[in-house]
Amino acid sequence: MNRTEESHQIGRQYLILDPIIEVYNRILNGEKKAFPKGTWQLDRNCIIIVRFVLEVKLNLLTEQIPKITRQIIKDYKLWGALNRFKSIRKLIMFVYPNQYDEFDFVRVPVDYWSKTENIRSRLEYCLEQNGLEFKDIPKVVTCERLIEWGFSNH
Repeated sequence: MNRTEESHQIGRQYLILDPIIEVYNRILNGEKKAFPKGTWQLDRNCIIIVRFVLEVKLNLLTEQIPKITRQIIKDYKLWGALNRFKSIRKLIMFVYPNQYDEFDFVRVPVDYWSKTENIRSRLEYCLEQNGLEFKDIPKVVTCERLIEWGFSNH
């Protein structure tokens, strides 16, 4: 197991013991102005700090994690991580690999609905979740139902 994989596996109670968390806490307390150069470029640091904030400081439930906002990023000084990944969704999917899918987030990526396989996959999932079959579509699928199922970025 490499150091990045290891940082995904560390129990939340041990995150606080990581040396980068001492640096992070000094920044939060105002004792230090900034992270050492290159902190956010190291996968391990990014994973440990983000997990520490979300799992320990905020004590978020698994289903709450993909719903974090830019305000949380700002309040907990995670701009470096967000700048590296360019979106909260990409950041969370990096820190928590194979744990979330596109619909766990507030919005799907901009080009998501332009891919037919994404539309089909989501429709099949929604039908299955609701105990429906393709033959039921004309009877039960309305515009409102599609929005309810997440077929909109609004």
